[in-house]
Amino acid sequence: MDQKERRILIVEDVSADAELTERELRRQGVLFKALCVKTKDDFVKALAEFLPDIILCDFKLPSFDGYAALALKNAVCPSLPLIIVSGAIGEESAVDLLKRGAADYVLKDRLFRLGAAVTRALEDAENKIMREKAEEALRRSEAAYRTIFESANDAMVIEDLSTYDIVDANGKASEMFGYSRSEIAGLPLASLNAAQTRESLKKIKEYYAQASRGDPQLFEWLVKDKEGREFWVEIHIKRAMIGGKECVLSTARDITERRKLLAQKDNFLDMVSHELRTPLCIVKEGVALISDGGIVPLDESGKEIIQITKKNIDRLARFIDEVLELQRLNAGKSQVRLIRNDMNALIKDVCRDMTPLAAKKGLRLIYTLADDLPKITFDKDKIVHVLTNLVGNAIKFTEKGTLLITSQRGENFVRVAVSDTGAGIKAGDMTQLFQRFSQVGKKTGGSGLGLAIAKEFIEMHRGKIGAESEFGKGSTFFFILPIKERRVSLIKKGPAS
Repeated sequence: MDQKERRILIVEDVSADAELTERELRRQGVLFKALCVKTKDDFVKALAEFLPDIILCDFKLPSFDGYAALALKNAVCPSLPLIIVSGAIGEESAVDLLKRGAADYVLKDRLFRLGAAVTRALEDAENKIMREKAEEALRRSEAAYRTIFESANDAMVIEDLSTYDIVDANGKASEMFGYSRSEIAGLPLASLNAAQTRESLKKIKEYYAQASRGDPQLFEWLVKDKEGREFWVEIHIKRAMIGGKECVLSTARDITERRKLLAQKDNFLDMVSHELRTPLCIVKEGVALISDGGIVPLDESGKEIIQITKKNIDRLARFIDEVLELQRLNAGKSQVRLIRNDMNALIKDVCRDMTPLAAKKGLRLIYTLADDLPKITFDKDKIVHVLTNLVGNAIKFTEKGTLLITSQRGENFVRVAVSDTGAGIKAGDMTQLFQRFSQVGKKTGGSGLGLAIAKEFIEMHRGKIGAESEFGKGSTFFFILPIKERRVSLIKKGPAS
């Protein structure tokens, strides 16, 4: 029984019957405050001032009856429940009153039903109010949505949840695809797909299937308009409730020009990088010959200048390599070649190769490896690249102390970490660590691409890379690779076409 106090308006001309009604309600556990009225005027006044939650009304009164009370109530507050409580009422009258909006009727010789009838009527009234509010909110929401739908600058298309056939589209979509609003409605999804291959359409439908299950998707799609003109769109699809019906909502934006500009940029960077490589190799070989003293003898000053030159040539070569690798990643052309490898052996190799560099700065480079580390499947070249980058950064940003490489086995993963005793990283800089062209802390002249590429390589293995640091006390960079993984595809995915 609801323990909220209710305001009950009792319409009864016999005081003893009113008292009996109140007593029976209290006996049945109803918590309420009651007001009893006998006339039509008092009834109307009570509706305005007493503000009842429910009305219990006798069917026959000297000045008016249940029909009149029901009509007055419906005119003033139609959602307010009214129960007829009568000594005698014919079945025909009872049914008629229920049709006109009475919540229930209870005979006076069966007042044991009254408590349950009151509770049920109150619950029904509250549920009705909540439903009406929800429906009104839905109407307003749909009206607002329709306004956004029609005025959006992007093409918006509504598709059937199961067939993905187009149900509706806004003006921008009609303009983009060259169909009238009536023509585009009912078109199958395949009619917009420019690459008419089974594999291409299958890939698109997989995106839609995931979206229809509640997992929003964002991808690039080569589409065609009514005249067959092909163009690229960036499309976001999600499951939505529109007009009280579940559907798929697609928002598309023409990115043809953007893709052309990106292609031009990529071609330019690719050309520049390759054009730089050839003369750089020649310069590097020439400097190496001079450095060996085979052409002209060098004094100490000359040797120092040659060493500085070699260092900067190596730095430029690394930058070019990183730019080219980034281009391959952007184009989806960077692949992982998976074979079973020994992670501890790889760590030892990297440690051996990097020890001379650490020693030049007076740093110790050591490792602590887990004995129970199993062989796992990964691309050795890419993981060497990642670990070399982490160790190189640790050397670069540490002035004194020890660098430690560790391996650790988890429940279904291998964790490799590189810890240093350097300056550490400020908390506000942590989010920038793996962003492209981003450098934090002391600027050392790098490209800002090393950690971004490392992150891409690790994620291609379905792994994770991260960092922990306390400013002034050093940092730990780590990556995690799965021991067993259901890999659907370890090739960097390109756009749908």
